[in-house]
Amino acid sequence: MGEAGERQRRLIIVDDEPVILDLLAGVFDDAAFEVVPCATGAEAMAAMDEGVDVLLTDKNLPDVGGIDLVKYARETRPDVQCLIITGYPSLDTAVQAMHLEVFDYILKPPKDIFDVRRKVQQAFDKQEVLRENRSLMDDLRLKNAELQRTLEKMQALQAELIQSEKLAGIGTLAAGIAHEISSPLFGIMGLAEAIVEEDDLDLVRGYARDIVEYTRSIRDIVQD
Repeated sequence: MGEAGERQRRLIIVDDEPVILDLLAGVFDDAAFEVVPCATGAEAMAAMDEGVDVLLTDKNLPDVGGIDLVKYARETRPDVQCLIITGYPSLDTAVQAMHLEVFDYILKPPKDIFDVRRKVQQAFDKQEVLRENRSLMDDLRLKNAELQRTLEKMQALQAELIQSEKLAGIGTLAAGIAHEISSPLFGIMGLAEAIVEEDDLDLVRGYARDIVEYTRSIRDIVQD
């Protein structure tokens, strides 16, 4: 998934006690991920700059404390999973760990070293689920954006179609009106031409009355 899919997953273990560090690193000898043991906080920070997926750190270190390492890990990789191990548990440290959403808080020395291994694996599993969910959400956002673009195109096409239908309707209406008007209009033209050549006053008046009737017909067509 993303960067983790392009490289081997990475567990960084930090403890200033060589025996504990060797013990913790040794339990992951056959793990399917890279294990990077660090004796100091500064060494761990340098290692995290090259990538980190899970951080297992002692709380009390001679240079950089475990809580600060967790914060640095989160700045390096927002979805990193962190476990704090300490031989000096306190309510204050537990509350800090809770606020930082630390995956687990382990007492040192652990009663069962393989329980630490299980917790680290669970941290990797949680991270994998989070990355899968993030990938699905990214895909969903892309599909939603595509659907939105498609909808906008359909709306534009629909608007064009409605406009075309309106114009077609206007054209049909105009053609119908032209057809209806043409007959009385030709009658008016014919009578008008006849009047010009007619000397009989009675016929002229008759033609005029017919012209009035034709013009009223045109008026009614237009009003309708």
